[in-house]
Amino acid sequence: MDQAISIDEFQKKLKRYEGHSPIFYRGQLKRFPDISSSISRDIGYMSNEHNIYQEAIHLKSDEFKKYSTPLEHLAKMQHYEIPTRLIDVTINPLYALFFAVEDVEDESPGLVYIFIQQPKELNSKEIQLLSLLATIEDLQIGHIQHLYEQTFHEQIEHHEILQIVNGSYFVPYTAKLQEANTRLFNQQGTFVICGNLVSEGEIQKDLLTLNSIKPSLIISVPYEYKETIKKELDAAHNINKATVYPELPSVAKYLKEKYKEINLSLDGTYSITEEQDISYPGVRRVSIKITLTKLLKINEIHSAVRYLINEYKGKLMWCQFS
Repeated sequence: MDQAISIDEFQKKLKRYEGHSPIFYRGQLKRFPDISSSISRDIGYMSNEHNIYQEAIHLKSDEFKKYSTPLEHLAKMQHYEIPTRLIDVTINPLYALFFAVEDVEDESPGLVYIFIQQPKELNSKEIQLLSLLATIEDLQIGHIQHLYEQTFHEQIEHHEILQIVNGSYFVPYTAKLQEANTRLFNQQGTFVICGNLVSEGEIQKDLLTLNSIKPSLIISVPYEYKETIKKELDAAHNINKATVYPELPSVAKYLKEKYKEINLSLDGTYSITEEQDISYPGVRRVSIKITLTKLLKINEIHSAVRYLINEYKGKLMWCQFS
């Protein structure tokens, strides 16, 4: 795992993959142990995947009537944050970096995963089959085969179903899905569609995570630098909550976050554990060792240093933070 504390350093680490294509990126917090779909994070969601799919279409039929395939329906549901078996990824590394650092208050580092993977076409058996599974309750292979051939008008064998289902597949970046999910356009995003666990030849309700596909690289952003990188993404690249999430409530959140006055208090955030006078004739010097009692953002650490410099005014200082 590599580490980056600035956008420039992040981009330099990606240079080794220039010439590789296609590349997909995923940003999230380190405290999440798996890269999983939203529907797999709750057993109630997972066991009722078909009900969630059918009820969403029924409740908002006007929103879904222009789309014809299960994948388009799932993409639309993903836009509205309805639990699905899709995992968001992007072809733009800076958007993945934004998602990794978006929550600046969470003390977990941000991670960006880099995948070099060949996607499956929208009309491939892999994408069609896994999207169809989200719509049905009976996972018997014969039933799946019948529905697949009825829906997509092509044959599929039992052994193909078992082989395909036990995998997860990247979906290509395409304008067709952007119509169903406008966030994809803003985020240069697409999906991974997750398969099902197979046990003793039987397809289970449990879904696979993206952990089964090894990333080419993982880049970590320490908590201390998340806020500065997030601000740099906004200032230098116009990547922020308002541009990533086009809905009006996101614009409101972005503006409130950007202009909110923050009263920084360093009380109780550090202690001086060692202080040594290292003066010599004509020069007053002091060496201090400071231990943080909680994680601080890099700008907060800078504020603590400035405060100490003022406290020890007139002396040369050597500071060590731990």
